[in-house]
Amino acid sequence: RTMGRDRCAWVSIEHQRLHGLVAARPRGGRSAWEIDSLIDAAPSSDALPGLIDSALVGIGEHGGEKLFVRLSAGDNDLIETFRDAGFASYREETLYARAGTPTVVDVTDLQPALPSDDYPGFRLYSSVVPEVQRRVEAVTFSEWHAAQERRWLKGGGVELVQQRDGHLSAWASAARLPWGTLVCLTADTTSSREAEAIVAAAASRAGNGKPLYVLVSHDDETVARRLEEA
Repeated sequence: RTMGRDRCAWVSIEHQRLHGLVAARPRGGRSAWEIDSLIDAAPSSDALPGLIDSALVGIGEHGGEKLFVRLSAGDNDLIETFRDAGFASYREETLYARAGTPTVVDVTDLQPALPSDDYPGFRLYSSVVPEVQRRVEAVTFSEWHAAQERRWLKGGGVELVQQRDGHLSAWASAARLPWGTLVCLTADTTSSREAEAIVAAAASRAGNGKPLYVLVSHDDETVARRLEEA
């Protein structure tokens, strides 16, 4: 069923008992959606394959061309269920957390992102994300723009960019959410060495709610190392 313009959900009910639920919403555009709620209460995940198929059909009817889902790396059965439904695993990520507030080092060349930064942002993405991942996630500018997670930034979130040597070298997004502050960072080799300072600056401008979370791709070894050292 449709739950307003920007949310859809599908449920499996048997004998007035909920056996499963899959809910999804658009990311940055209506051609890219993400499953953000998943309930599996049926034995052996019997309800999920049908719900996933229904979600794929329903999202297609709403103009969706890609459907994303983020799963725990240890949930092998669930990962296999989605692979059987045609999903491709293309990125592994680690969610870093810090209980305290990091020391803010002033990064003077961080500026608020403007609409004109979108295409330079796509060029940054294309230069730092491996081709095997881009092939699944976003090959064109339109796909990248639609796949950007910006809805969570509403109501106080910030997007900051760093320009160096005539090109965009870093893009940081941060928002203070009910459970803490979340920061996402895309950076080239040079800016990755300042990852902890950029993350702290973005978190500070978003309100610095505790704890602080940063989602890091396994390919971003420099960013991961800098955060661990900090």
